[in-house]
Amino acid sequence: MTVKLLIRLLPGLLVLGFGAAALPGGSTQGLWNRERWLWADGGTAVRQRLGAALVAAYFAVEWLWGTGELAAQKLLALPEIPELWDTVGATLTCCLVLAKVLFASRYSGRQLLVSVGLCLWFAFSHMITGYDPIANSLCAMLLLKDVDLRWSLRWLSSSIFAKLAVHLALIGAGVFTAGWAERWETGRLWADLQFGSVNFLGIALAQMAILWLALRPRFKLWHLLPFGAVLVFIQQVPDCRSAVIIGLGFAVLLVLARCLPQLFAAKPVQALLCLAAPLVAAFTWALSLVYDKDNKLMAAIDFVLSRRISLAYNTFGMEKLYGNQHFFFGQAFISDGFYRVDNSYIYYYYLCGPIMVALICLGFVLLTYRLLKQGDLPLALAVAMFTVYAVMEHCLSPGLNMTLYLMPIALYPNAEFVLTLQHKGPPKEERSLS
Repeated sequence: MTVKLLIRLLPGLLVLGFGAAALPGGSTQGLWNRERWLWADGGTAVRQRLGAALVAAYFAVEWLWGTGELAAQKLLALPEIPELWDTVGATLTCCLVLAKVLFASRYSGRQLLVSVGLCLWFAFSHMITGYDPIANSLCAMLLLKDVDLRWSLRWLSSSIFAKLAVHLALIGAGVFTAGWAERWETGRLWADLQFGSVNFLGIALAQMAILWLALRPRFKLWHLLPFGAVLVFIQQVPDCRSAVIIGLGFAVLLVLARCLPQLFAAKPVQALLCLAAPLVAAFTWALSLVYDKDNKLMAAIDFVLSRRISLAYNTFGMEKLYGNQHFFFGQAFISDGFYRVDNSYIYYYYLCGPIMVALICLGFVLLTYRLLKQGDLPLALAVAMFTVYAVMEHCLSPGLNMTLYLMPIALYPNAEFVLTLQHKGPPKEERSLS
């Protein structure tokens, strides 16, 4: 099964499963608000355990399957293995997502409408663009419904750490090479440790560190020591500036929130956090259109954002952007042209159309709002930093944007199984950064 087939089947299967569970005798009682397991309503304990197992398996496959492919290629020296490995891995991932969404998630009529609408839109966008990360991001957004969010995010962080540990062990054993190369613009050495690219290695480790820090039940200043060590590793090995920037930004915001709790409880500050995505999108769009390399302020902002402003500006002036684009719905993916632009708010405008960009901004806004409403300030700050990271890398990719996994909080705000980062022990109001 391919991800293309999966997102086309999901809307119909969701409706069929809900109908089979909700209308066994033609009754419509509680159809809109009451959550039900699909196909047959019951077996809550078993299905929750199944959901947890499927989520754990998904993260393990998502992060470690590629390592197995590389190891098989190096150890067995059979060129056909990677192609077979990719096919099996993609099929396994799709089956895990399908099983979780259809057999280990509950839906009310309202939630079903949201889920089916989202599936139809992403399937339509994928049909026009042929861009697989769009389908992968949909799977990530639906995955963590009705599971323990704190436990799931720890699995995600642990899977990234396990991948790093395995790669370092295989490099030490001589199976992998570190991949050291000279950076063309600075002459510095950098390495991807066989993660595929230095940027992917950098953001993977940054996400691991951010999750570790955000999930601390009580944030202490000494927690910044191991967090900082990871950022130093990112700077010294993959030399990924964008990952270091969001890591430092998150740490600064977390320290400020600890020292000035009343400031972050103020409505204007929370409104700014919620509106970070549309504000960042509007600012970077405007700056990319009028960029002047001789303007010191513009040049400084461009440097901080890893040259993403000047890259977009140069692309606007030098290349044909439109191709076969439908204004609202985007165009077919091609391997050249404006696809060198990394700013998500510009990239997805031309690839998928303005509706997709509006949905991306809306998703960030709703997610941050729900997290703040739940009292999960550390993760709300992380989401705010990922709205900035979206300027530097494409955000509709689960490997580059962990906030996709948090989207059930925004999509299903009235879910019976509350998705929260709160500890089970202390009450919600007791959780703080001090």
